[in-house]
Amino acid sequence: MAGVAGTITIGVRPVHVYQRRFDSDDMAGALRNSHLYLISRRPQLRLDAASLVWKPYGVRVDAYGRREGSGDIWRQKIVIPAPEGEPISDFRLYADGSYFSLRGSRGLIHGDAWSFASFFTNAAEEIAGQEVMYVGKAYGQDGSSNVWERTRKHETLSRIYEDHLSSGFDVFLTPLEVEYATLSSMDHINDNDDGPILFGGFYGRYVELETTRVLGPAIDLAEHALISHFVPHYNKNLREWCAASPTKDMQLMRSGGFRLLHVHFNGWWGLSRFYSRQEPARVRSHLISHDLPPNPSRAVRRGIGSTDFDNWAAQLSLVEKGHQFFANDAERAGVALRVFGESAPGERRPPEVVFDL
Repeated sequence: MAGVAGTITIGVRPVHVYQRRFDSDDMAGALRNSHLYLISRRPQLRLDAASLVWKPYGVRVDAYGRREGSGDIWRQKIVIPAPEGEPISDFRLYADGSYFSLRGSRGLIHGDAWSFASFFTNAAEEIAGQEVMYVGKAYGQDGSSNVWERTRKHETLSRIYEDHLSSGFDVFLTPLEVEYATLSSMDHINDNDDGPILFGGFYGRYVELETTRVLGPAIDLAEHALISHFVPHYNKNLREWCAASPTKDMQLMRSGGFRLLHVHFNGWWGLSRFYSRQEPARVRSHLISHDLPPNPSRAVRRGIGSTDFDNWAAQLSLVEKGHQFFANDAERAGVALRVFGESAPGERRPPEVVFDL
């Protein structure tokens, strides 16, 4: 086998953040490429109908909620100017201010109050924050399973909903798409190993060569990285990345000559700032790094265990500064309402919301 000195980098992005699990069959089509997901929560946010003022040239409405911990009420005024030449003809609130619809010259826009407030405040920290409660995987042996099928019969999701009834929190489900997996013959450790043979058949274990579809072993590594990074309350397994006691997926990675894993949880342009008690920074883009040094000299529960760094390696720069770099770069990006794109399901509203068409 070749010397051991390589890096696997995996990109993961949120497809959409939605407040309810819709019972719609065409949701399966929209989520066909999503094999990971987050369950998160945030204090309830509502739009105040009493504050609503809408006219053809704009809308003004207050968003409000309770601050986690103190229970104090916060309130923020949101002003939405109508696009030039596109007057707003209607704006309505539903379900006690948890859902809205806006009608303009281009048709009807609708969604939950949280996404509305996050979008029009440019993902303000207090509004955009989502506490990660669970990271899950939906990937069968043939890669056909997806988040929709998994969450239809998900006991933990049901338990989280039950635990948060009358709690003052809303529960959200976020399907994640594993966008890419790349393998390189460099890492962060200072030694003389030659590196792995990238195209000796091992690359095909992580990426389907003809389609570039990311395969199960890469999805497994991404799941482990996310869980050991956030350490969510409801996850019982994979809460640590322990090089001294590697899982079978870590062993497979090591057997191919790879010692460093980067998972870029790419929330650029997104409305959410995912955080947890373990990882309290409310940022939109996380770079998660874990390693498998040749002889682990110290026990670490997550992150980087090696102490013999190569100061000339570009990968070391990512290990040391990458998390902050990606977080800062995401702050310079705008926000966008990304709701599945062309694969959006036909039914995207809760059953109690009925539009007056």
